[in-house]
Amino acid sequence: MKKTQRILQIQLFVAALLSIVIIILYETQLILPGTLFSNDESAKLTIVQFIMQFVTLAACPIALYLFKIAPIRRNLTSPKALAIWGTLRIQMLCVPMVTNIWLYYSTGFSTGHFYMFLILGICLFLVYPSETRCKKELQ
Repeated sequence: MKKTQRILQIQLFVAALLSIVIIILYETQLILPGTLFSNDESAKLTIVQFIMQFVTLAACPIALYLFKIAPIRRNLTSPKALAIWGTLRIQMLCVPMVTNIWLYYSTGFSTGHFYMFLILGICLFLVYPSETRCKKELQ
């Protein structure tokens, strides 16, 4: 059980650390913000924003409700199954979170991406793999 918990915690902390590294790189201007789209590519920016909004708004409730879905609930019988499904749940939140913070800076401070980053970051607190939560999800 401890091993499964550590695996899930490491995944969560790596995503958080990667987000912090992206923030530091852009805030110290080691990478210049706003270099992904030029001014005449606003249609592409709109499409990217729409896709990320859809992914974020779909990932949050699915990740939070994932272990209540009956087939998945029946499959959670061992720490290995918890590691697999827990990894899926954490990555459903972490991948869009890191993508959103990168898009926030690389599109020139598009605030929608920052708000989506914050929403996904808050959702991570709700699925943090503590020992108590891991034991509860296996019962």
